[in-house]
Amino acid sequence: MTLAVGILLIGGSLLYVFRGVLDRETDYAGLIAIVLVLVAALLIVLNFSEINNGKEVVESYEWSEILGPIGFRLDQISYPITLAVIILGTIATIYAYGYVSHEHSKPSYWANHVTFLGGMLGVCLAMNLVQFYMFWELMLVPSYFLILHWGTPKQAKRISMKYFLFTHAGAVLILIAFALIYNITGTFDMRELVQALTAANPETRTLRIIFLLLAIGFAVKMAVFPVHTWLPDAHAEAPTPISMLLSGVMIETGAYAFLRFGGIFFPNALSWYTPGLALIGIVTMWYGGLMALVQTDLKRLLAYSSVSQMGVYLFCSIYNKCCRICGWYDASHSAHMRKGASIWHGRRCYAHNRYPRY
Repeated sequence: MTLAVGILLIGGSLLYVFRGVLDRETDYAGLIAIVLVLVAALLIVLNFSEINNGKEVVESYEWSEILGPIGFRLDQISYPITLAVIILGTIATIYAYGYVSHEHSKPSYWANHVTFLGGMLGVCLAMNLVQFYMFWELMLVPSYFLILHWGTPKQAKRISMKYFLFTHAGAVLILIAFALIYNITGTFDMRELVQALTAANPETRTLRIIFLLLAIGFAVKMAVFPVHTWLPDAHAEAPTPISMLLSGVMIETGAYAFLRFGGIFFPNALSWYTPGLALIGIVTMWYGGLMALVQTDLKRLLAYSSVSQMGVYLFCSIYNKCCRICGWYDASHSAHMRKGASIWHGRRCYAHNRYPRY
């Protein structure tokens, strides 16, 4: 797992460093990117047999006495979203090779594309809060540049800035929550948090505040109502391969984080907020579905459909323990797979034309 994430991050960096050499009519950078993603996906898949046997895979390294060990952990919770990242990431990368063939600065595009995938994979596998936050922010930076430089020229600057401000504001809340967690427990190691929180026995009010900060931060990434408005714009204006990753994978990292922190680390605080979260889930579900019905742009339709899917997940993750572990994968990931494939038919499609078959 370490090698897989490292291949994507180091490979993306090298593609950017040597962008001048690789900027040729033949897209060598794209071929290198495809190889990097395929190799990383293969390295991750090799660990799935352990998960199917009910085990977990942990790679831990000593980093700092203060920050604790870092490494990667693949378990029953991170397995579904990791599978989504490598499957959709591979499909999007292969499709992007033809899509960006006539775009400018192809090596720079591929550098950001590969780094974006590395950030999402790192979020799913991180076992340290500092490490998790670094990968969380690493998802934002390359995706911002992908929308800014390869999105629709007339609106790319405005849309990319809106996307950056929304998601970064949510990340700041997560950072504050992590600081409070460390102040209480004295550890950033996610494997020790449950025991550390139990031993510290903090006030219930403090735990509720921490969970609220985390929930808002993750809700922004999930594009839950009313902090969803960045997704339809970003999804519509981003390059099609990136649109596929935004709604097909990236917002699901928010769902994964909500499950990991809410269902595992702060279950009592989650229970206290259940009525409000259930209401938000229902509103998001219906609002996203109704807005999808009136869209004339296929990519915006898919974006609002994704918003609705996140509402379904939020509601089910509260009231059905099974959905917390695997149900969201069936309901959300498979839908995104179909939606991601449908946008391959073109950058835009309008309601008065026949929609592509799913």
